[in-house]
Amino acid sequence: MSFYQFKQIPISINNNRIIISEAELSQNIGLDSPYRLDDVISDRYLPKSPYQGNLKVRYYLTGQDPVKQYIYSQENQRLSGSLANISFGQGYLTNYSINCSPNAPVEVSANIEFFDKLLGTFATAIPQNLTGTILNLYNVSINTLPTYTTNVLNNISQINFNYNCEVIPSYEAVDTGIPPTSATRVSIGERKIVTEIISDNVNMDIPLSGEKFGINLTFVSPYNTGLSE
Repeated sequence: MSFYQFKQIPISINNNRIIISEAELSQNIGLDSPYRLDDVISDRYLPKSPYQGNLKVRYYLTGQDPVKQYIYSQENQRLSGSLANISFGQGYLTNYSINCSPNAPVEVSANIEFFDKLLGTFATAIPQNLTGTILNLYNVSINTLPTYTTNVLNNISQINFNYNCEVIPSYEAVDTGIPPTSATRVSIGERKIVTEIISDNVNMDIPLSGEKFGINLTFVSPYNTGLSE
């Protein structure tokens, strides 16, 4: 019996190959067993809900982030994805998070929901030897944007960035009794970004009503200043 190795599994988003540390591709569809009046048991199944799936990925930040640019995608900007030649074409980024702490690599987690049927057959690829520098918290610089708070953030010990987006699929009504295989339209609902920064600044003057922070985080490799995100 032969086994496949993780390095043989190619993955891409919008036809852009990405390097990942973990991936999970899943798809669900509800089934129902119809019964006739004289049936005691049923060996027939019909779908009772449309296709819905997820692609979850985790990867280390080595330079330009291949997923972050899709945070502000519009309803008509769908994402396609492929894992080992199994692909979808109606996806939307619903979760994106960055977590980094001292002396630890910057890791990104992302989730893409899709509302169409998976296509293709499983196929591996020839492994490629790729090298790169993984960024960590040591490589980050923080700039407070103008017209925002005057509080200074120094000696950062933890940064957590989390983006969530609600997506609502709509389906065209059909009279066949069989649900459609893909969404007719997907609407973008509430989007929310939460950033947590832990600093040693104990002299912040923040009112009870809170204060607006406008922050720009930039990761730059100390070994290659042209490598940044």
